[in-house]
Amino acid sequence: MRRKIMSILLAASLLMSGCQAAPKAESAGTAGEGSGAAASYPADNLRIIVPFATGGALDVQVRTVARYLADELGTNIIVENKKGAGGIVGMSDYLKEEPNTNTILLINSYLLTGTPLNTKVQYTTEDFVPITDLKMIPYVLFTCPEKSGIHTLEELKAAGSVKFGSDGPGTFLYTGTTALLGNLGITGATVTHDGMTAGLSNMVTGVTDVMLSTTLDQATRGYVKEGQLAPLVYLGDEDYPADDVFTEGIPSARSLGIDMDYYGFYYFAIRSGTDQEIVDKLYTAINNVYQNADFQKDAQELGILFQGKNGAEINTFIEEESKTVAKYTAQK
Repeated sequence: MRRKIMSILLAASLLMSGCQAAPKAESAGTAGEGSGAAASYPADNLRIIVPFATGGALDVQVRTVARYLADELGTNIIVENKKGAGGIVGMSDYLKEEPNTNTILLINSYLLTGTPLNTKVQYTTEDFVPITDLKMIPYVLFTCPEKSGIHTLEELKAAGSVKFGSDGPGTFLYTGTTALLGNLGITGATVTHDGMTAGLSNMVTGVTDVMLSTTLDQATRGYVKEGQLAPLVYLGDEDYPADDVFTEGIPSARSLGIDMDYYGFYYFAIRSGTDQEIVDKLYTAINNVYQNADFQKDAQELGILFQGKNGAEINTFIEEESKTVAKYTAQK
């Protein structure tokens, strides 16, 4: 199981159906082909709305895709960050876009499956047409042993009550953490943060005891390398393999008898009502980027775990995630 992190990233992309070598769209030709609305699409610069903070790992990943996509489509790509309320602000603002818009949106699927269970939102799944995925990542519960006094899962259980970082009640991190802690028999109070960087800082300074993050996040890996953060439990469906940073494999929740996996799934979408040939063109263009050898090198370094899912596959994933999130929400 010991292998370099790049091999792990490739293996992790197979957790769901698909693989990193993304397929071409069956219903679309090359990015430059098309008739009608797709022939001249986009007529102007293509914008990508990211409903999260600038400068984070996710933002860098989107901007890397945009750099290659600009060459693929032969147009400028503008990435705009519209953060707020854990992504709700950007999602809601996007509703003003009309079908066939030159603006696409990055979506965290939880904003469609979990957020509406806890917060009143203006949008629904039907407002967006999936194009293709950006990445799927499982999460790990981390702690700063020096500050929290917690070194192992047993010590976490013995603590009985902890402070954990999240974006606030009803958000992805909040729901996942409360579900996990509940399964471990632990109560928790959340300390809200604005972005993963702030959440990690809260842990290493002792403001919080634990927080969910991903082993693909470079800042998290940096803290682990420095010995400041330690992983406690992995929320994938099997133990996380050892690698050059996590030298000892991280036990999965399932291996500890906890019936829980927790994935972050991000994908590109466009306003509903958009002509299918435009959706196909975008799908093909983005997946051509994913097949670019130079991009694949960048993707491995940045932890972009793309699978090339099409709209139907994404909708199926969202349906299944809705059932899972409803179960976790009921557990909190």
